[in-house]
Amino acid sequence: RDYLNFSYLFMKIEKDIRRNTHIREEGSYLCAWHKVPMINSEYYERMLAYAEQCNLIIGPYAYEEYLVADIAQKDHTRYVTYIRMDLVD
Repeated sequence: RDYLNFSYLFMKIEKDIRRNTHIREEGSYLCAWHKVPMINSEYYERMLAYAEQCNLIIGPYAYEEYLVADIAQKDHTRYVTYIRMDLVD
């Protein structure tokens, strides 16, 4: 529940690079689109509550993909983040 502690940079690449790289494997994920003004930690808490309610087991990683951020939008209330949490099958 340390939502501001980022461990890795997530980016899509075409080339398969295995050295010093974590590969996000195909699988099941709990997903949400997060639109400000709600802060990310509130979204994570809602996602975790949903997972518990549905008896889903969350894996070790969560991924944030910034769909609309400061480069594309000056107004921070219009930022959109796509959050994906690993699910254990």
